[in-house]
Amino acid sequence: MTTLRSGCRPGPRGLRTACTARARRDPAPWLVAVLLLATVAFAEDWPVLGHDNRRSHVTGERLPLPLRPAWTHTAAPPQTAWPGPARWDAYAAIRGLASMRDFDLAYFVIAVGGKVWYGSSADDSVHCLDAASGREEWSFTTDGPVRLPPAWEAGRLYAGSDDGRVYCLDAGQGSLHWSYRPPAPDRLLPADGKLISTWPVRTGVLVADGRVLFGASLLPWNPSYLCALDTSTGQPVYCVEHAALTMQGPLVASADRLFISQGRLQPIVCELLTGRLLGPLGSSGNGGVWGLLVDDSLYVHGRGQNHAADGELRGMDPAGKEVFATFPKARHLAVTADTIYLLGDGRLAAWDRKRCLDLQREQSTLRKARAAAEKRLKDLGNQGAPETVAGLRAELAAAATRSAELAQALPGCVRWQVPTACQHSLILTATALFAGGNGTVSAFALQDGSPLWEAAVDGQAHGLAAANGRLLVSTDTGAIHAFGGTAE
Repeated sequence: MTTLRSGCRPGPRGLRTACTARARRDPAPWLVAVLLLATVAFAEDWPVLGHDNRRSHVTGERLPLPLRPAWTHTAAPPQTAWPGPARWDAYAAIRGLASMRDFDLAYFVIAVGGKVWYGSSADDSVHCLDAASGREEWSFTTDGPVRLPPAWEAGRLYAGSDDGRVYCLDAGQGSLHWSYRPPAPDRLLPADGKLISTWPVRTGVLVADGRVLFGASLLPWNPSYLCALDTSTGQPVYCVEHAALTMQGPLVASADRLFISQGRLQPIVCELLTGRLLGPLGSSGNGGVWGLLVDDSLYVHGRGQNHAADGELRGMDPAGKEVFATFPKARHLAVTADTIYLLGDGRLAAWDRKRCLDLQREQSTLRKARAAAEKRLKDLGNQGAPETVAGLRAELAAAATRSAELAQALPGCVRWQVPTACQHSLILTATALFAGGNGTVSAFALQDGSPLWEAAVDGQAHGLAAANGRLLVSTDTGAIHAFGGTAE
């Protein structure tokens, strides 16, 4: 790496550019300019959890492989809000359940320009790190655990805490601009040796159209609050009270809707502009705290389920509010215009998006038609006309035949699949897929899943982010690892 001498000035987003004193054997000026323009073109921020408000975990960042270790930031291990999954499902007699409330297993990060930020459930603080060295620049302490990372917008950070407040901080200095608590009773309860609000902010914070959106919720027999605040002043645009909800896990937003997870309950959808409840998505048992919005026709949610030991991801139609696609034992996915990359059950696979979803939509339609025909037969009993009964039975037989054909066709949607022990996290960059596992993080080729790179990390790699030439890996031990290119 060429050493920059006195007189260097930072360029856009903290990139090193012009120097008044040149290092020895500098390359030709035109070559420097070309290399810098290429760096700016490929660099991309990760300003919110999951890269964007749809929580896509997809970025145009081009990480230069092979990556090398740059730094490791070590903090106290996370103190999770919930102890883990139930020991067993007594109703279905199933053990080994997947957790439906695993939203704070690691210190997930955001990164913009030359800084990295995260929230801590151990020391109740928001932390700022220098992206190049990992050195801590500042921290801001709240009165409760900060379970999800802040959201960055226009030089400000917005973070929620278990103390029931949302905080607006200066992203560079960590100074407080404002804080806000919903109009709930100021009640506290003990949790893991701390006192937290009965209305903790466990949805994280989402910023859209000049508004800061969040949910304050915990117990279904208490009201919950869905709030939108003005980003500049912290004054409420609305703060709507809802009954019988347990809002938790990252909020997801489209242009006009908010998708809200509830842990053991199915997710709900609300109107973004007003906070009005539009209804539940899916049905009882469709729990989990992780969702992503592919587009206005596909919302994917889950990872845990009441009556399935290995969990699953479910594809829902936001308009119809029903599950039409199921990915059994899946833990994570990333989606492009034509491909679904699916991680779970010890494999990473690439699926033909259109064909896979078309087949599953048809299966869903057939299931509804069969259920309707079976109900009609049952209602008719012995009173149905012979020709009506025969028609319904023929309809059921045809639907069963077609369902079997669709089930046989579905595996043909897999373009490639490779075994991998990395099952904890997945992101998609412009040039590779990255997956996190137990003590390791790996990269895979988009074309065929072939392994490209791997590195050791401390703990289970539950959080991945790619920004400005670096891969950031968060683990359950409290470690944050940064990997960069050879030119760093």
